[in-house]
Amino acid sequence: MTLKLKLQLAVSVAVLATSAVLVRYAVAVVRGQAAAEAARIRAEKTEEVKRDLADKVNTVYALIDAQYHEAADELYLQQKYGRRLKAVLDMAGTTLRAQIERARRGEVTRERAQREALATLRAMRFDGGKGYLWINDVGRPFPRMIMHPVLAALEGKVLDSPEFKGAGDRGRNLFQLAVELTEASGDGFIRYRWPEPDGAVLLSRMDKFSYVRLFEEWGWVVGTGIYIDEAVREKLADVTSAIRTIRYGSEYFWINTNDAPVPRMVMHPIRPELDGTSLGAAEFELDVNGRRQNLFSAFRDIAQQGGGEGFVQYSWPKPAPAGTPGPPAPKLSFVKLYPPLGWIIGTGRYIDDIESAIAEKTRAGEAQVASLVHRIVLASLVVVVLALVGVSFFAGSLTRPLAKLVGLSREIAEDEQHLSRRIGLRSKDEIGQLAREFDHMAERVETSFRRVREERELLQSVLSNIPHGIYWKDRRSIYLGCNDRFAQRFGLASTEAIIGKSDEQLGFADELRAPSARRDRQVIESGEPLLERREMLRDAAGRELCCLASRVPLRDPAGNLIGMLGVFVVIPGASCDQEPSSVDAA
Repeated sequence: MTLKLKLQLAVSVAVLATSAVLVRYAVAVVRGQAAAEAARIRAEKTEEVKRDLADKVNTVYALIDAQYHEAADELYLQQKYGRRLKAVLDMAGTTLRAQIERARRGEVTRERAQREALATLRAMRFDGGKGYLWINDVGRPFPRMIMHPVLAALEGKVLDSPEFKGAGDRGRNLFQLAVELTEASGDGFIRYRWPEPDGAVLLSRMDKFSYVRLFEEWGWVVGTGIYIDEAVREKLADVTSAIRTIRYGSEYFWINTNDAPVPRMVMHPIRPELDGTSLGAAEFELDVNGRRQNLFSAFRDIAQQGGGEGFVQYSWPKPAPAGTPGPPAPKLSFVKLYPPLGWIIGTGRYIDDIESAIAEKTRAGEAQVASLVHRIVLASLVVVVLALVGVSFFAGSLTRPLAKLVGLSREIAEDEQHLSRRIGLRSKDEIGQLAREFDHMAERVETSFRRVREERELLQSVLSNIPHGIYWKDRRSIYLGCNDRFAQRFGLASTEAIIGKSDEQLGFADELRAPSARRDRQVIESGEPLLERREMLRDAAGRELCCLASRVPLRDPAGNLIGMLGVFVVIPGASCDQEPSSVDAA
């Protein structure tokens, strides 16, 4: 075999081998990029969905809160129920004036007319039996009860007991205020607290809003009212009816209670048959956030344990175009607790479209891989042909530098330690120029690698030698890392052992974990630092230490809040007045 043929064969093999390496490397890179892009899309779209869900629930939350407080507002109560209460007094007034007129004409005695009027008013009821009328006189300094159909024991008694205080803005005696108000203007509204009747039973004192009117002929003040919790229920019934109709795309809002052990449904627009029922049925036993449990109990637990709100992922029947429930699909929901009512407000979005987009991206990546392999194969064949032709003319001057260049390229691609090597070709032709540019590129890459390595080692050295505990968390209060001092305080094997864990997973007691979580959350939610707060901590050995704690928000280059960093400085021999904190053990 001639030298020329050997060189041609060697060049062909080298080119083909290089092409094979490039194909494998390129396929791995493209598939890796496709996987990274899929993960990025999933994370971005999921985060976008989370922000959207939280915004929507917060809007409904604000609506419910506004309506709840409006229902207890005196101006609203007057506008909503004033006419009804006045109508009741008008009916009572018709009876009273008829009896007053009979007595005036002498048809009956005044005493008989009053007895008959009292009997009629005593029997009057409205609002399912909870609404009634009472009558007191205008005696001073305290009036006397003439008739009370629910608390008959009060009749004939002077109403000077401290239990009748609590009316108006200054906590006045209810019946004194009623006399003063009606003598000044003839009638008026009063807000106070009074036992609520439930059949033959009196429940605890509830807020009540009443209308009183003076009948001067007999010196009687007649009153009636509505319990404010009834007004709130009516108002919220209107609100839930309005929320039931809200749609964005195929999505909706629902409301359930936070009852234990199993919540009840307050309102579900797609499954109205669930309204008012306990949600303990087997159909609600689902895989929620990776664990088999009751869906609505999970909503309750996540809202109560996550600072009043949280995200839940599960499968739920997806509404068909006609609005009826369809087959189950993956869904991400956001739930938030409304404490005054014990309601869990939630909405969700089906995220199967995200997976579809990722699958499409994966298919596109595979198509790109196939196209890239095809192009590399064609390019390799062309190179082989050209190399065979060129080696015939430049066998000696071309083969050696190219082989050296290919060999060094392969070594650098496989191991960054080879970045210090150079080709060192001094020829002035294109091969020499290529070799010099390659050497220059390798030198710059080596410098960049060295700088990054030195900066990383310097940062690690600083963190390891600082004599104070340092940790950092994401927005969900999940640990992203800590320094050696922090890890040693808690008996962790290494600083990497803390990554991905929560305070609860580190074994902190509940009474220590709550104050720490509250301070972390304050920094994360407000974006403002908490500096040099004296706090009590307990380390892994159970020793209580006093420290100065500082917490600062962490932001990305765009200024977005991504988490927080905490620093704890132990103060030897000092004492702290504040409550102990679990993470303050650095």
